[in-house]
Amino acid sequence: MFQSSQTVKQLFYANIVIFIIGYLLEFLNIPFYQTFALYPQGGFQYHQLITHQFLHGGIIHIIFNMLALVSIGPQVEDYLGRKRFIIFYLLCGLGAAFLHMFMIKSSVPMVGASGAIYGLLLIFAILNPDEKLYFFGIIGLRAKYLVSILFAAEVLLGFFSQGDGIGHFAHIGGGLTGILLYIVNKKFPEKRKRRWT
Repeated sequence: MFQSSQTVKQLFYANIVIFIIGYLLEFLNIPFYQTFALYPQGGFQYHQLITHQFLHGGIIHIIFNMLALVSIGPQVEDYLGRKRFIIFYLLCGLGAAFLHMFMIKSSVPMVGASGAIYGLLLIFAILNPDEKLYFFGIIGLRAKYLVSILFAAEVLLGFFSQGDGIGHFAHIGGGLTGILLYIVNKKFPEKRKRRWT
């Protein structure tokens, strides 16, 4: 079992288990994704705002999202606390969904935790601007530079490359939600109980 924080572990395993279940059900021609993916138009149901965050479009998709989650999630959870971390994670995913639906008028379903991950990335970069992050495990840059480059790229691609099958506006929405939630958290910090040992 890898070393990580408790909630990050739970999210990691939830995503992996749901990915395997979804793959098996689709193999058996049971419409799992049709029910739980997010449909911006034609087929939208409210539960999809949450369920789409735990679905992925393939092995590469889930690998990159889960690597990002276990890399940056523990430090963000340590800062926010367990309760706020899971709330912030899901809210970043919601922010991603809302901006995607607002900007993309399509019946093509959206899946993935990337919106929530982008929210965590922005919070991580604010908390640890000089910590090195590795892009594709090779290129190491300080968080403030790498995350700024990634976010700027998403903005450009969102407006000029909408046909590539990637939810760029979802990434933008998740990132912006992360910044907003960080500001809210600074204004209304969680009152943590002190434990004496």
